[in-house]
Amino acid sequence: MVLDPFCGCATTLVAAENAGREWVGIDRNEEVKSQVVSQLEKLNERSEDWLRKVIIRDDVPVRTDLRKLPHCKKHFAELYTKQHGKCAGCGERRGKIVRQVDYKAPKRRGGQDAFDNLNLLCPRCNAIKRPRSMAWLKRELRMRGEIE
Repeated sequence: MVLDPFCGCATTLVAAENAGREWVGIDRNEEVKSQVVSQLEKLNERSEDWLRKVIIRDDVPVRTDLRKLPHCKKHFAELYTKQHGKCAGCGERRGKIVRQVDYKAPKRRGGQDAFDNLNLLCPRCNAIKRPRSMAWLKRELRMRGEIE
């Protein structure tokens, strides 16, 4: 069984199908559906048996095992101590007042108010990051030459 949790253009799924393996491909991007079907159609031009194996779901699963989490701002003091007062983006150290609680993985992409998904940013880094991920912010700051 081959599992591709970010199947994108379906390369792994096509390879698994070619090898006669069972497969599962997952992706949240709407455009992926047509790419996967197109790739598999090219592979299986003579047969539509594979089509019975494809299930495309539009409903995004929701976790039900999590308890109600406190609002992210309740973690400010603990985050400040953990980060030694530094911005998680640029690393600058300033007073508590100029830090903002932010999500490593944005809420719109499934991020939670859980402590492990939070950090403190200076207002400038938070403005640059906006609803994107922390990984994106770090890459952007490196490209600007602001961090190593």
